[in-house]
Amino acid sequence: MKGWSITAFLALLLLCSCSNQERYIYEGDSEHWHGELEVNVTEKETTKDFALLFNGDVEELEEAGYVEYEYEMNTSTGNGEITLKHTPENGTFTHHSGSNSTMFNSDQTIRVTVEWGENKEEFVLKK
Repeated sequence: MKGWSITAFLALLLLCSCSNQERYIYEGDSEHWHGELEVNVTEKETTKDFALLFNGDVEELEEAGYVEYEYEMNTSTGNGEITLKHTPENGTFTHHSGSNSTMFNSDQTIRVTVEWGENKEEFVLKK
């Protein structure tokens, strides 16, 4: 009986700790791109997973040779430059970041800029 009580307590503790996570998803589109940012805030950290999906012909990306992107939030930015030796078949690019900060304002619009070849598009991500 004592073993069952400890197991039940640990399960309850695990459930409580999982409920302290806040998850926000922001999405938006431009003519050639779809963007998504998932933000997870826990008691210890904030993580961001950003994904860009090219809506056009993947061969067009290969001709450009590179993709540069940046997303801007109220308190932080993320960016990257990818040289396209081998373009992903589905044209999806991802970026992961994290911080020890647990402060996050979910009421914001994220601005995204994407450049490839001689093209540039800007759009916003919203909840």
